[in-house]
Amino acid sequence: MNRRFLKLLFIISWIPFIWPLLMWTFEIFMNISSWGFVEFVVLYSFVYWPTYLAGLFLMIVTVFLIKKK
Repeated sequence: MNRRFLKLLFIISWIPFIWPLLMWTFEIFMNISSWGFVEFVVLYSFVYWPTYLAGLFLMIVTVFLIKKK
């Protein structure tokens, strides 16, 4: 595989971990909810925990393939 493609996959694997921060920021600026950051992340994580597993799996596989090359 192309090394640039593997780096792109590694960056994509961080999206599930950054997405709650972006969603909370959007909700605060749009005045949709009054939840604090920790409350929002706990509720988001309770519902979308499989996305964290997918991101972690993709991260591990990508690091393994980069080290293999």
